[in-house]
Amino acid sequence: MRGQIKLYLAGCISYYYSNSQYKRATEWRNELAQKLLDCNADMCDRYFDWFDPCVNFEDNSKTANAKTVVYQNKYYLDKCDILIVNLEDLDKSQGTMYELFYYGIHNKPVIAFGHNKWENCPHIAESITVKLETIDDVVKYLSDYYCQ
Repeated sequence: MRGQIKLYLAGCISYYYSNSQYKRATEWRNELAQKLLDCNADMCDRYFDWFDPCVNFEDNSKTANAKTVVYQNKYYLDKCDILIVNLEDLDKSQGTMYELFYYGIHNKPVIAFGHNKWENCPHIAESITVKLETIDDVVKYLSDYYCQ
């Protein structure tokens, strides 16, 4: 029986934002979102939905305190079913590590793609359900394993 699957799109944001590279945080999320919209259209259903923490990031970063950021993360992490994590610059993103460990502790699926020098560290590797190479691999994996 199929129902809607909500995905949390995790990956480095603040580091990129503070180094004038914010596009690196948004480009892969936009690419994945378009591919998920295409999957939904192919299935004639709104099967995949997602939370993108880049939405309103620039405005919220001006007013949010640390506790607000963490509670917003927890709120959306709890609402979502699967974490999609871009491993690029994971070592520069404490928030992404928090999200990764949060899902690992709560036994929720984590689909990782890309590479990072820490990806084989025990605590990180154990939090990842499956490690893939590309966004296309992520979409194929979601279709193969979560569209039945």
